[in-house]
Amino acid sequence: MRSARYPESVAGTIPRMRDVGLPLAAPALLREVGLLPDGPLPWGRPLPVRSPGVFVVELPAPLPTAPIELTRVGKWLEHVPGLLLDGARPTSRALAARLASFWLPSQAVVYIGATEASISARLAAMERTVLGDRRPYSGGHLLMTLRTLSSARLWWVATEAVEEYEDALLAAFAATVPAPERAALHDPDIVLPFANLRRPTGERKATGLSGSLIAEPVEPPRPPTRVVVLPDGDAEGARGEPPEPRRRAPRSTRSP
Repeated sequence: MRSARYPESVAGTIPRMRDVGLPLAAPALLREVGLLPDGPLPWGRPLPVRSPGVFVVELPAPLPTAPIELTRVGKWLEHVPGLLLDGARPTSRALAARLASFWLPSQAVVYIGATEASISARLAAMERTVLGDRRPYSGGHLLMTLRTLSSARLWWVATEAVEEYEDALLAAFAATVPAPERAALHDPDIVLPFANLRRPTGERKATGLSGSLIAEPVEPPRPPTRVVVLPDGDAEGARGEPPEPRRRAPRSTRSP
């Protein structure tokens, strides 16, 4: 039976889980940090919330191996020619194998997100972003490599304490990962859901990937402009007088 122990409650803080016996489904994970979840809705369905908050992307059930679509990985590589794995250009299979090394077979939760704007708008931006593009929003872009993403479910909670709850959820998630699965990860020190690459405090998974997103175009600097400021009335014609007629240059005379 799952058990959880919390530190003594302190006003204004979020309770953190110290020990959890079993992996948690998304709604239970949200409740573990003191949130009452809304949902679920299927991936791709607009969410009826425009508030800031946190959200969780969950598959219907845990899967023993990563359901990575090799064709999508290949298109990603074609789309982003600067993508490197451990400093070299990978094959589709090598890149898919590295992604699979972050899969957690006991977990159905594949991404935990947060936004200080609109949860609905953030998810819509994620769904519209082509794998490898930076915009509209590239956070959680590894979700796009999964062939089972269309069956995923969304849970969410509106809250102003976005960063605090995101951090608490990621910590609660990591506490549910069994030790053998943690040890088998490519990076066993930073334990996050499959599509999360960093914590809100800045620590990042050691994926070996670089250049996985198309570089932002660099706009050339604008040419400098020179503006001459004249006192009021000093510009030609500013007082209403007609401009002075231009004088003709005197004709040159030649001696016969």
